[in-house]
Amino acid sequence: SGAEDLILAGNAGTSPAAGQSVVIADATGTLDLGTAATATMVRIDGDYATTGLVETAIEASGSRALTVNGAVTAATDVMLIIYDDGTNSYLATLVTGANIADDGNFASGQATVTNVVTFVGVADCTDLTAANLGTALIA
Repeated sequence: SGAEDLILAGNAGTSPAAGQSVVIADATGTLDLGTAATATMVRIDGDYATTGLVETAIEASGSRALTVNGAVTAATDVMLIIYDDGTNSYLATLVTGANIADDGNFASGQATVTNVVTFVGVADCTDLTAANLGTALIA
């Protein structure tokens, strides 16, 4: 729609600036993004065959449930995540179907993950580093 706003994964109230350093927060279990306030994106550990499985994992009762830092606005806010399916890794967008208050979670069915880039042959997304992603965001 043109109204989307890329937000920092670690601080939903902040949009990255041009040249902002890539900082990756690791979700190896549930993750309070307030502990990773400078993160520009979240790396979701584990193998997920579909975006639907990633969505389930990061929602409130999931194995990688994310607690947001700062309010997330459903109509506009877009967060970046990285995950893999055991064969390829993906840079994806994460949006929500409803507003999420500070320190809230994605409710069941609320997260939508959309793949943007496929890293063919990168079987484990933990192999991807900030250097692989250009070290800085272009805003």
